Amino acid sequence: MRKPVLLLLLVLIPLLEARAEDPFTFRGDRLTSTFTEGQERTTLTGNARIVSGNLEIQADTIELWGRAFRFALCRGRVVVRDTKKDLLLKADVMNYDRTLKTSRFQGVCELEDKGHEVTIRAGLFDYDEGTEKIVIQTGVRIFKGDLVCRSEYAVYDRTQDTLELTGLPVVNKKKDVYKAGTIRVNLKSEDVLLEGRVSGTITPETKKTETPP
Repeated sequence: MRKPVLLLLLVLIPLLEARAEDPFTFRGDRLTSTFTEGQERTTLTGNARIVSGNLEIQADTIELWGRAFRFALCRGRVVVRDTKKDLLLKADVMNYDRTLKTSRFQGVCELEDKGHEVTIRAGLFDYDEGTEKIVIQTGVRIFKGDLVCRSEYAVYDRTQDTLELTGLPVVNKKKDVYKAGTIRVNLKSEDVLLEGRVSGTITPETKKTETPP
């Protein structure tokens, strides 16, 4: 049963590398393909994996199509590693454009930015590799040091190490709570800027007094 699949892989890999601007490699337990002109489509099922540029993508199923297999639809236990930026992304579904270097993650999504020590959870991510901006939507939760941020919409700019929160944003910093129409956070300094309908609760830290021996 493995020989036809291996033969098809040997035929398909050179074709993909010859036609794609950004060559990639792939593997899976099962592969089905069609080479009809203008309708090229390949589906990897079971432990599917592709490597495109600095992205390593794993999923239960990966479907490739478009000219030079530009588009990828990944479904089921999606795990993506950006080896260049040290990012780890997890989701239920991922749509990837290999030409524009953009991807959309949906479902139960999580992002770990180890270099910036940031963890993000939400229902939807839009990631642009070129600008290094991530648009985050639906039940947004962001964690960095003493900061815990919540909102319905956020933009994370990795190049500036900043975060902009809208849609009922709330930022907790230790025991302090900040609310506003828009909240901007400098993740490097952990400074918080509030704009519109500002409110908050500040809890002074109690100094510990030394007891005599």
